[in-house]
Amino acid sequence: MKLRVPGGGLRSVLQSVSVRIALLLAVTTVLVASVMAWQALSLAGRIARADLVETARNTAQTQALALAQPLRFGDFERVASQLDLAREGHAGELHMLLVLQADGSVAGRSGETSETDALETLATGAIAQKEIVTGDKGMKVAVPVMVSGRAEPAGAVALAWSDEKALAKLARERRTILLTACGVFLGMMMLTLFLLRRIITRPLSALRGAMERVAEGDYDSPLPAQDRADEFGRLARGLGNLVSTLAKGRAAEEARMAAHEAQADVVRHLSEALDRLASGILSHRIAEQFPGEYEALRENFNRAGESLRATMDEVQ
Repeated sequence: MKLRVPGGGLRSVLQSVSVRIALLLAVTTVLVASVMAWQALSLAGRIARADLVETARNTAQTQALALAQPLRFGDFERVASQLDLAREGHAGELHMLLVLQADGSVAGRSGETSETDALETLATGAIAQKEIVTGDKGMKVAVPVMVSGRAEPAGAVALAWSDEKALAKLARERRTILLTACGVFLGMMMLTLFLLRRIITRPLSALRGAMERVAEGDYDSPLPAQDRADEFGRLARGLGNLVSTLAKGRAAEEARMAAHEAQADVVRHLSEALDRLASGILSHRIAEQFPGEYEALRENFNRAGESLRATMDEVQ
């Protein structure tokens, strides 16, 4: 009788212990990696956002310093030139730059006009409060333009910063990280399956083959993995003890069957001899030796036959 694993195809594969362990490791790894990746990417997004806010703030302060003298002397051409230069230096990041004079009039603007009202409001606040004012979570900044020797601001610089370029770069980096992580995950899964096959599947297959041989009655073939110190070794040694017990039982059964056959042979010879004796053939003797303890029975029968024949000769 052979031991067979039920089912076939995908079902047989899913019933494999090593495959189940690999799937469990995969699910656990994916869950842990997903949580860690989500936290890492969220942290990266927050850091990128903070960097953008800091960059917008520093840019606004730099422009305020650069525009102090042009505003002081009313050099609006230089103001416009400085604004265009700033936008060119931060192409794709600066939506709009606006310069407001202390009286509320616009000294210059550069970029999309859709942000004009919001930036004018921030610039007015910066002039009134004499400090940096922010909006839209720090993506809009207004800085008062201070001129040496004056207590009041000469005006304010306001800008609207775009996070599209930075977010697009972050998205590309995220995709790269995810693709790299997927590649590493697939590689580790293949390595895991290979190692599980060597560590678990091969010893199990060897033990299964040994159990099939035992089930077929082969108690003499050597059993694998008995010298291992792990669970497979303990299983193999337990199987070895079972095989030893089965071998002893089979030997005892064979001895019992041999004894039974010998007894049947003794009974047959005695029956034949008694039949001849009953037929009056007093000279018949059992020539074939009986095994073991039955030999005395043959000798006693032969002596009894000799005695009976001698007695009959005397009577005659």
